[in-house]
Amino acid sequence: MEKGLQITQKDIQIYRQEIDEIDLRERDKILAEAIIKIAKLFENKKLSQFQLVLVQEINALYNIIKAKPNLEKLVQQKIIFALKYFLKIHDDIPDDIPEIGFLDDLAVVDWVIHDIKEQYSHYFQA
Repeated sequence: MEKGLQITQKDIQIYRQEIDEIDLRERDKILAEAIIKIAKLFENKKLSQFQLVLVQEINALYNIIKAKPNLEKLVQQKIIFALKYFLKIHDDIPDDIPEIGFLDDLAVVDWVIHDIKEQYSHYFQA
């Protein structure tokens, strides 16, 4: 991940356990909350480059899960996990810390996208 933080193997173990525990009944609520948070980010007209990348990647995950409602359960859980992490204000690096608050969010979202692309590349083809 050249964009920022590195996710450790310990983090990956924890995240995989959290992914397994994702309840897909929360899906629509989380999708709605993600859109609201993205809109709030855009109210700040001075988004950094990595924040813009984060928003693009969140949008990509959002669009995949909305366009393909019959995705495999594990793929949906991974996407919902990434969106839930993005929604947390007080995560590994609290979002309200100026300049760096979303670096961890980008690292997690990048990891999920990379993981999905590795295992499910067919979801990313036109």
